[in-house]
Amino acid sequence: MGTYLKYAIVVGIWALLFGASFYWMTSREEEQLLVIQKAINNVEDWQSYQSKQTVWADDEQVFEMHSKTRLNPDLTQVSSKAKLTETEDFTVEMFFSSDVIYLHTENPETWKKADYTHPVAGELEGSREPTKFWLRLLKYTEQIKRQSENGIQHYSLKLKPFREEVHGMRLEDVTGATMEIWLNEQPLVLQKMKVHVELKPSITKIFNQMDYLIEFSDVNQPIEIELPSAAEKAEKLQ
Repeated sequence: MGTYLKYAIVVGIWALLFGASFYWMTSREEEQLLVIQKAINNVEDWQSYQSKQTVWADDEQVFEMHSKTRLNPDLTQVSSKAKLTETEDFTVEMFFSSDVIYLHTENPETWKKADYTHPVAGELEGSREPTKFWLRLLKYTEQIKRQSENGIQHYSLKLKPFREEVHGMRLEDVTGATMEIWLNEQPLVLQKMKVHVELKPSITKIFNQMDYLIEFSDVNQPIEIELPSAAEKAEKLQ
């Protein structure tokens, strides 16, 4: 009876320590997620910055976007290029002011404008505010690891299956995904984020894996942005 009691006590202590360890790991991961969320949310408070977004489908680059943002006075310039065919790309330039969105395309040369009540404004806002997509991805975090070296925090996240859209590319039947985030520690500044997505093979899909990278630079540094005079003749988007 004494031996059984000792055995039960040992098992109980082991279970207690295991439970405490599990709780501590969960709390630590939650704390790390809060740090990442804070760093991503801080982007909205930056006075100025530049960003570059790149998308690869099956290791082939299919999309690229460059943006410049300045809050005072409020103006964002976005230039994007999407691969349509092996020989043809679609390019568009957008300017987001405090109350109007301007769209510029070439071949033929056209300028359009719309206010933020226009139905298309909601779709275009994702180009101006890229961080919302990444904040949504954090909700699917299954496991998180952190490394720190030379003042840089590197987070590796394993994500649960999800459904999202990246610049017009639908992500469905996701079988696995990982996300990486690089942060400067002091001060806490977001440097770049990358997500890798594996999709269930299908004859209806044009790609089976996707990589999406966003990089930030020139945070709170002087940035020159000017709305071209041709925008003054822009026609209202119907």
